[in-house]
Amino acid sequence: MGGAAGDADVQYVELRMAAGGQPLVSGNHLCFYDGTGSPYARFLFTADVTSAALGDSILIGTSEFDAVWTAGSADFVFSGSNTVAIASGADVDHPLRSPGGKVSFGTDGATTPAQMCQGQFANIDSVAYGTGYSGVVDFGTKLNADLPTAGTDAVRLQGPVCFPPGCTRDNSTDYAITDVNVTGDHPRNNAGAAGTVGPLDSDGDGFPDSSDNCPLQPNPLQISPPWTVPIGDLDCDGTLAGDASSGEVFIGTDPNDACADTAMLLDERGPAFGEQLSPWPYDVNDDGKATLSDVLA
Repeated sequence: MGGAAGDADVQYVELRMAAGGQPLVSGNHLCFYDGTGSPYARFLFTADVTSAALGDSILIGTSEFDAVWTAGSADFVFSGSNTVAIASGADVDHPLRSPGGKVSFGTDGATTPAQMCQGQFANIDSVAYGTGYSGVVDFGTKLNADLPTAGTDAVRLQGPVCFPPGCTRDNSTDYAITDVNVTGDHPRNNAGAAGTVGPLDSDGDGFPDSSDNCPLQPNPLQISPPWTVPIGDLDCDGTLAGDASSGEVFIGTDPNDACADTAMLLDERGPAFGEQLSPWPYDVNDDGKATLSDVLA
């Protein structure tokens, strides 16, 4: 999956065992390639899994996927501790490329990023996808369909769970773009838990973003604030994020945080005080009051 409900950060890769007794994945890798077939990032399995029957799954996802997956948690989460950037500026927390790219499972002997996922990579299986993908296809021809970020679609295996010489692999016929929430072929982790993706609820208040009056501010009663909320003010603090003359980006406060997270004064004023940015435009110094000192700040 390269994204869900328009959020390109909701990503996962699921491996399925083509034979029993395959839990020993520690030290193996996932290689991610962009639409030209150039190496983008490499994920390292840092541990083995437990369940190892024919068809069992291993699920690797982003933290955003974990947040919206209804069945629990993935077996591994992409992060800077297990994923290496190969391409300049590669997003190691969200390595899967959309609409076109390739994902490969195997073992890589390279130790420097410039050499990773290339000549020393021993490929076991892979899938190349995207109408514009122009790189190498390891098995047959590419899946000639783009991986969307809208909806809950994913590139899903349609053919048998098997490996050569027991069967002939071909990306164009083995895979298809399917809605994993509709088909019932939901993402599944190694413990066998399977569930749908989303709907997205960024603030965790029980209302999906699509119908939440304040998507970034928990509001379980859906009561509107007493002040005017501009269109696009996702945390409902009364100030837009990007207004060039008065928005929170200009002011230097957090556009995704409506108010102070603690009742303690003077503890939320930036990195030295436990937060990246002050939370509320009208109380920049977090003293509980909107005064001239905030204007001066």
